[in-house]
Amino acid sequence: MKPQLFVFLISSLLLAPAAMTRGEVLPGVANTEDEEPKESVYTFKESPANALRVLEQLQSEFDVNVSEDERSLFDDASDGRLDNWSLAEAALLASGIDDAVQRQRYLKQLSRLGVSAKRAIEENTDQALGQQLLRWMHEKPLKSGYYAQQTLLSTTLDKGTYNCVSSAVLYALLGKELGLDVRGVEVPDHAFAKIATVDQDIDVETTTEHGYNPARSRKAASKFAERTGFAYIPVSRSHLRRETSALGLIALIYYNRGVEYSSREEHYTALLYYFRALSLDQEAASAIKNALASISNWGLRLAKSGDFDGGLKVLNVGLSLAPEDRGLKHNKKALWQMRINDARDNGSREKLIAVLREADAAMPNARFAQQLVHALIQPAEQKAKMGNWAESVELYALVRKEFPTNHILKQNEVATWHQWANHYLEQNRWQEALNVYEKAVRQRPKTSSFQQNIAYAGQQMLAELRLPDAATRQAVEKLLAQFPTSRKLQDSVANRYRREIADLIEQQQFNEASIIAKELAALINNPSLARKTLRYTYDAWGHHLLESGQFKQATDVYAKSLQALPGDAHLKRNAIASWHAWAKPHLTRQGCEQAINIYERGLQAIPNTGLFRQNIKYCMQQLARE
Repeated sequence: MKPQLFVFLISSLLLAPAAMTRGEVLPGVANTEDEEPKESVYTFKESPANALRVLEQLQSEFDVNVSEDERSLFDDASDGRLDNWSLAEAALLASGIDDAVQRQRYLKQLSRLGVSAKRAIEENTDQALGQQLLRWMHEKPLKSGYYAQQTLLSTTLDKGTYNCVSSAVLYALLGKELGLDVRGVEVPDHAFAKIATVDQDIDVETTTEHGYNPARSRKAASKFAERTGFAYIPVSRSHLRRETSALGLIALIYYNRGVEYSSREEHYTALLYYFRALSLDQEAASAIKNALASISNWGLRLAKSGDFDGGLKVLNVGLSLAPEDRGLKHNKKALWQMRINDARDNGSREKLIAVLREADAAMPNARFAQQLVHALIQPAEQKAKMGNWAESVELYALVRKEFPTNHILKQNEVATWHQWANHYLEQNRWQEALNVYEKAVRQRPKTSSFQQNIAYAGQQMLAELRLPDAATRQAVEKLLAQFPTSRKLQDSVANRYRREIADLIEQQQFNEASIIAKELAALINNPSLARKTLRYTYDAWGHHLLESGQFKQATDVYAKSLQALPGDAHLKRNAIASWHAWAKPHLTRQGCEQAINIYERGLQAIPNTGLFRQNIKYCMQQLARE
């Protein structure tokens, strides 16, 4: 009777951060200028900049801040373009160059690279410029080679190493100096550049000197795959591509830095970088996904280490940003379950109840009330096991005041009442069992199983009593008064009496049967059943007398039946039939006087009977002929 507490499988709820393969980025949402505008994938209630401020309430144990320069950049980028900041400054700031003086040094270096690129490249078409720029970059600033984790523009400028993001950002910055419109494309686990021209858009896989327009030949795509391990995603697979601006490419620097911190389980810092990324590119689905994952994983990690309050604080902040996120809601429920399990395994019953009350108040729709009820009814269950049923049901009643509709409580409480009553039923102590059910019905009046067992106990008790008998009638009256609204009990009483009536009729003890039928009619509050029983009894009696030729006695019985059930059409028809059956053999010339006598007596018993008058007239005509 004691259900076990439900335990969530926490491991299945962990949301892993979207991990980078070889330090690259995750897929975005395909979008081209020719397509209809798509609904935003940004799911947070707050803007990215405001989300960063919300996250600061989790900062107490971390020394990580969003600088004033970054706030200025994010405000500038809020409309999707930069007015006060240059793309180069934004890329350096995203790469961790927070000092303005140091940024100026890198900006001068970028300027020199731009001048060098212009001198080295003499082409005058966008296609030729783009192709020559890529080759020149791999001969000069990218000469140290590909390194999957190297996402920072500053390191590329310092050491000449790069990955897809840092090389694409540098390509966009230098391309701008050459007058190229360079944008970004995000695909699963990877990013590359794209040159937008009047005639066509050309993909540029910046990780290899052969990456210009990789769709033009297998060799170009093969060189790219050989260097990076990725497969080129052409325009024909647009569902895997998401176009972004050059500013969106810079956002990927922040995003990749966030993934690096996620891999080290430094979730707060990772979150700051994901929201930094979203401050530059609000539609970065990968950053949104990883931000939610970091919040969930951080909260659950704190809980697993025993810091339940800290974990809840993290998840609550996450829900303040994304109130409808199902993953956060699910993991918050899982965290509360972890806390409940800890209280159950390591604390007192009082502590468990206190935690369950907190959980139910925090998440009223999470069904923690079920577990709370289980904890509250444990003393009642223990009392029931010891046979202290009266004390057990009192404890259940106290819990019911707080949870009047809880089905687990009802199930266990009802079972306890039955256990108590069954203790007496098994010993044939019917009245004591009925006394228990009388109390049970007062507590739970709509419980059908109580009514069923009341009827059973009453039936068993009546089976031991003789009918008719004054003591029996007194016992039945007491029983029906004890349960005045129990229709099933009344049916049991009626069935007991009707079985006795049927036995007496079979033994041709009709008078005794009629006495019991009248007694039943007086006892039960069921006029329809009482009439049926009386009608059946008198009918059986009268039919028996008619079949045996005792016409006078039959008419007397039906007269009594109409006194007991005045106006009963069925009995009246049979009463008329009994008089007619008596008179019918005398409807001859020799017996007409006797027939007239019978019909006249019948009219006195049942006035205005047309059959009697008609047959009297017929007999009078016969006598007149004589």
